[in-house]
Amino acid sequence: MSERQGTWVGSLLVRLVVPAWLLTGAAIKLQERSPMLLPSPVRDALKGVANAMGRGSEADFAAFLDVALRVIVSGEFALAAAMITLPALSRRIAIPLLSLFVLILLTVVARGEASCGCFGSKGPPPWAVLVGDAILLGLCLWMKPVVTRGSVGGCIALAAMGTAVAFGVPPKSTIATAPVAPPAPARSSTPIVPETPAAPPTTTQPPAGASAASTLAWPSAPAALQPYYLPQFEQWVGTRLRDQPVAVLISGPIPSDLEKGRWIVMFFREDCEHCHAVLDRHFSPKVPLPTLLVSVPDADPAASLPNPCSECQLRTLPKGPDWVIGTPVLLSLQDGVVKGVLSGTEAEDPERVEALLAFR
Repeated sequence: MSERQGTWVGSLLVRLVVPAWLLTGAAIKLQERSPMLLPSPVRDALKGVANAMGRGSEADFAAFLDVALRVIVSGEFALAAAMITLPALSRRIAIPLLSLFVLILLTVVARGEASCGCFGSKGPPPWAVLVGDAILLGLCLWMKPVVTRGSVGGCIALAAMGTAVAFGVPPKSTIATAPVAPPAPARSSTPIVPETPAAPPTTTQPPAGASAASTLAWPSAPAALQPYYLPQFEQWVGTRLRDQPVAVLISGPIPSDLEKGRWIVMFFREDCEHCHAVLDRHFSPKVPLPTLLVSVPDADPAASLPNPCSECQLRTLPKGPDWVIGTPVLLSLQDGVVKGVLSGTEAEDPERVEALLAFR
């Protein structure tokens, strides 16, 4: 059997369709400039690199991810330029690239995530992007392009232009804060009544066994919000919750006894099935400990799930920033100090959750 010959349809596929698919995603990432647009497996890999480079703190990791996002976008521009201008390499680039995308998206879909960020925060769900990548990969494997003469100079010029654009776009600006009222629980039958605000600090001594911080008012939110937040919850262990930049953004009033005794704080999304399962299994019908639920406000209202925890206190984070938080996240607190953290798949392990609730 003779080897299949290249066709102009194959050429259009690897020199036009695939580069356009790649450039669309890269342009949207650059427009929104949010690490949330990087699929979670990519963020996990970058976190490992940042830790190895000593850039694992929240502030350093945020700056690291901004640079990494621009490097990735400039790389996508360069690969698209090569597929357009170098016909002999077009298919050899398209097949491994689409294979990598398929592997990443399979991981995202397996994790049950609602978005991969491939085409922006309002883009199609991961399974739809996976289908698109898989179809393109299958077509690239089946059809060969016609190999014509390429232009190395044109490739270099286009790649240089893409890199200049990727690194020339300024960072996102800060966002002015606005008062946020605590939300009502999603479809809960028992309304949650906000507590009376904590009394202003006094000069009296705290009672025996209570922390000094428990007598102080909760810190005020800053005048401007960052464009995105990516808390490193594991680094919160051993620190006071009130000292974390994300914690001071929780809508008030903060429970007056949050820094007295044992508490559980859970970050969740109202459309997160994994969060709902954790709440249903461990916090319903009775809460094992006083519990504060903090809603991440980028959930899809149409997909919100009923809140099974009628005894939980419910607060929210402000809308506006991108919240790079993989929910659910569970924190155990003792006198306002974070003693333990569970996030991601760990928070879905019943034995780990029970150990956290028991402060083991």
